[in-house]
Amino acid sequence: MTPLLLALLVWFGGPAAIQGAQGSIRAALSRDTVTIGARFLYRLRVETPPGARVRFPVVLDTVGPVTSVAPASVRASGDTLWTAEYELAAWEPGLQAVAPVLVTIAFPDGAVQTVEAPRAAVAVRSVLPAGSDSIEPRGPKDVWGPSRTWWEVALAILLPIAVVVTGAYLLSRWRRRRKRYVPVVVSDPRAIALAALAALERDGIAWLVEGDTEAYYTQLAQILRYDLQTLNASWGTDLTTSEVTGRLNEAGVSIQHVLELRDILSETDLVKFARARRALEDARELTQRARRWLEEFELPMPDAELVGVGAETAPEEARETVEGAP
Repeated sequence: MTPLLLALLVWFGGPAAIQGAQGSIRAALSRDTVTIGARFLYRLRVETPPGARVRFPVVLDTVGPVTSVAPASVRASGDTLWTAEYELAAWEPGLQAVAPVLVTIAFPDGAVQTVEAPRAAVAVRSVLPAGSDSIEPRGPKDVWGPSRTWWEVALAILLPIAVVVTGAYLLSRWRRRRKRYVPVVVSDPRAIALAALAALERDGIAWLVEGDTEAYYTQLAQILRYDLQTLNASWGTDLTTSEVTGRLNEAGVSIQHVLELRDILSETDLVKFARARRALEDARELTQRARRWLEEFELPMPDAELVGVGAETAPEEARETVEGAP
């Protein structure tokens, strides 16, 4: 079929007939001329008797020179007029025909008819400038293939990995240096610990926001342990939680203070060693408990009546052990 006949078919061809002259199908294009890749609409209007139902294809051709770029948009006007719009794009220059469209109509009496819609064609212009037929395409670019040696491939793979790993290591070192705690130098051990705790609560919030809960809880435990070691060398930082609380209990420290310290240090141990996850509010609450413990903790005063008396005659509370310590 010549381009002229196709054009006449689109714009002057009559509508397709439906059985018994009970309706018709008309086709139209939103544009008669487009450039390659430009979108245009192909519209079908179906007139049917009342009560009939019309079914359109969801999409048209997807591999030819004119293809669908979106599903059909179908709407009904009343009970007798049906309209379907297809968004199309053409990919080859020249006069291109739209693929045949089969419309299925179900009549009220139960009869079903499939009718081919009128054919349509669109003139497609190239986007290249005039006289571009003499333009030579560029040659193929260099690609990875069998001509490459194994060490070139290995270098291309390992070099980016080495750069990423080195960058991650240097960043980790830099962040850890930022997290180092600089103690405040004062004479009173309690003041040292409270000042360190205040600095941790002020500066350590960034660790918690970044998700580094372990660094925060580690620093919190060190503050309490260094305070104890300053007060008594036998309560050193090398002891476990159960060992240090046991020695505090043996020294006659109030059982309430021993149990509270055990709970705080046990919580820090869970985060440090068991990688337990804690929320920001949990860390703040534990910090407040540590502050109250530092403010209220007092060394046991020697009992005048017990000076020179053996452990076997010491009060029962002074020999009480902490049950359930980890």
